[in-house]
Amino acid sequence: MGFNPLKKFKEENSKTNNEDKLQKRADILYNNTEKKNNNTKKSGKMLGESITDEEETENENIEAEEIKSNGDKNSKDNMEEGKENSENKNDRETSKDKTKKTDPKQKNYDEVAELFYPEMKNKTADDKEISENEPVENTNENENNLGNTKQEIKAQVPNTNDKMQYKKSLRNYGLNDNDFIVEGNTITPKPAPKPYRIETINNLKFPSTPGNETVERIRAEAIKERSKKISKENERYLRLHAWKEQFAIDHINNSIVKTGSKIYKKTDDEAVENLHMAKTKYYMNTPYAKKHKIYNSYNEVPDNFKEYFKNKITQQIGKENLEKTKGIFIDVNSKSSESLKNALIKDSNFINKLKKYNKAMNKNYFINESINFEDNNWQNAVGHADIKNMHINKDGDVELYITDVYDFNEGEKNDVVRAARNRQEKGEITPYFSIYRVIIPKEEKNAILNQK
Repeated sequence: MGFNPLKKFKEENSKTNNEDKLQKRADILYNNTEKKNNNTKKSGKMLGESITDEEETENENIEAEEIKSNGDKNSKDNMEEGKENSENKNDRETSKDKTKKTDPKQKNYDEVAELFYPEMKNKTADDKEISENEPVENTNENENNLGNTKQEIKAQVPNTNDKMQYKKSLRNYGLNDNDFIVEGNTITPKPAPKPYRIETINNLKFPSTPGNETVERIRAEAIKERSKKISKENERYLRLHAWKEQFAIDHINNSIVKTGSKIYKKTDDEAVENLHMAKTKYYMNTPYAKKHKIYNSYNEVPDNFKEYFKNKITQQIGKENLEKTKGIFIDVNSKSSESLKNALIKDSNFINKLKKYNKAMNKNYFINESINFEDNNWQNAVGHADIKNMHINKDGDVELYITDVYDFNEGEKNDVVRAARNRQEKGEITPYFSIYRVIIPKEEKNAILNQK
């Protein structure tokens, strides 16, 4: 039949091995990438899907040559070389090697293979190293600084969903993986499961976890009735008791009353100033408040805190108060932050937490926890609070945030709380949320860790 170029071309290509194919496809990919030709990308993808086939169809060869025709001069030469006599094959390969060394546009084809053709990499599972995926270190100096309120609090998140790797990491840091939730590089204790029990509300018995809409509705109505009853009982109590506490709450804006309250309750500025800010008449507009950053609602806090405060405010004081509850940010350079730091490093519960999480923090993990203050001033100022994003910064210091929603719980027996709750129900006290940024210097941290 005579010489058939297409047949000859197919015979030569069938003799080449996978590595030669990979070389050609990589040439096509890079030559055409520089022209940013969408059609080339599409064809390149098709070639990637077929490269491991032992035999290629005639259409695939034609399409490959069409792609080459869109490339530069080197691609065109490759088309012609495919039709040459097999005796010149070695010369072509030698020329190709020279091109690799001299052409500055030449790319690393191994990278192409790994990206598009992983099946061509002759690696076994035994060749691959499995290492712990530790979070990357936060190197942005001002990333956690909310002083200007424009900086967001961000936790660096490793690019993995390997739960087993996290479990192994937790065990390495002395933590029981069954007791914690790991999200990104943030470690949070799992909430204690609520035991099933029967709760009596207004002489009606309800399961603690009803799971039924009708029962939930009846239970909510019963709780409202109980709240009214507790409120009336508290009102009667305050008519006869807690005169000093009621007077202090009602006149906390007076400097003499503030001083007397601090002496009487053995507290400091924070306990009285936090109460003053909560008075509806002076709500978040006191001289103390003006020294710090005020948020008009949770929507103004950094993104990493928005969902947290949305849930916290809703659960604690009701969804109806979500948009109108203000907040305050107290930065590390303030007297209050220094006072809080001094209280923390003397608090036995906090010291235990610092020792517990030290190894994890040294591996750039962030810790979420909670604390019930032992210090009298901060017990009155905040009480029970959350610890957010505790970590070791680039200077080796412990950096953390103490967060809280300031309100007064129903049913407390403490006279100050009972009086304040009464005023809160009357609208004379308005809850707010707070964020304290605290830094414990490296030297003080090490001194705590060395304690026995």
